[in-house]
Amino acid sequence: LDRAIDQNHFMMGVYAPSLTREERFAARIISSVLGEGMSSRLFLKVREQKGLAYSVRSFYDGLIDTGAINVKAGVNVDKADLAIRAVLEEFEELCSSPIPQEEFDKARESIKGNLVVSIEETSAVSDWLGGQLVLLGRLITLEELLEAYDRVDRDATYALAQELFRRENLKVTAIGPGQSEERLRAILERR
Repeated sequence: LDRAIDQNHFMMGVYAPSLTREERFAARIISSVLGEGMSSRLFLKVREQKGLAYSVRSFYDGLIDTGAINVKAGVNVDKADLAIRAVLEEFEELCSSPIPQEEFDKARESIKGNLVVSIEETSAVSDWLGGQLVLLGRLITLEELLEAYDRVDRDATYALAQELFRRENLKVTAIGPGQSEERLRAILERR
């Protein structure tokens, strides 16, 4: 299908800890600070302040043997390069200084609150428990998960961000008019 569109979509990401590693909780907090919700860094900077994206968000994907922190966005064709650079700036910010305590606490509490709310329906509980048994071979209680998030501190997220968001770890893909491997590589190299 070949048709004129006025939007580009891109996804950027880095490998992250798997579901079997304790660092996954720090990765989830990093993702929350970065782009989960309307008070996240990406939403406020890329969408609200700079007007570069229709939608922008991040998410942590944990699998049994690997994981990823990904950012995806839908942007106007003319603003795609600027939006990608703005996301890269936020990656650099995560590596240059620890997340401020208030922002860290807000993200952690949001994750914990969402966990509690997410298992209020019977089908959600069965999905959650079944997923744990299939992927981890054991059940983790809600209390264990909440305690795991409470054990994460700002230093752990800072160290993990510095490890994950190195230039050589970044992966990016884009679809839409004017996108090419060479163009994306040039944006990443100008970082």
